[in-house]
Amino acid sequence: MDDNPAVLATTVMQLEALGYQTVTAPSAAAALQILDRDVQVDVLFTDIVMPGAMNGRELARLARLKRPGLKVVYASGFPGTDSIVGADVDLDAPLIAKPYRKNDLAKVLDQVLKGPAMPAVSVSAVAVERLASPARPQ
Repeated sequence: MDDNPAVLATTVMQLEALGYQTVTAPSAAAALQILDRDVQVDVLFTDIVMPGAMNGRELARLARLKRPGLKVVYASGFPGTDSIVGADVDLDAPLIAKPYRKNDLAKVLDQVLKGPAMPAVSVSAVAVERLASPARPQ
């Protein structure tokens, strides 16, 4: 998810190459509407700084109210969270810096999906991605 369509397309391509299924939304509000439907969403992958009134952290907080324990990964093109103006990020979820490589994306998603669910109280857009774990050879 990203407000830059080229970055969003690249991210979706990387995720699908890793075996994940994705669902994108054109805004934070649309992402929340997707979560109201009966759609499996394993991870919310959201940019921190987004156009509009809602930043990624607020999207994650509202998403977790709808889906307690929802796992989140933040993305940012800023070099550090200190420079992210208007985004009160408490790092309750991993942050991946842009530009990221496919193998970095794979690592963070693997860690998040294998880790415990996040509490609903702890915690685009431009987009939300539905990530279903890829089939793994046994």
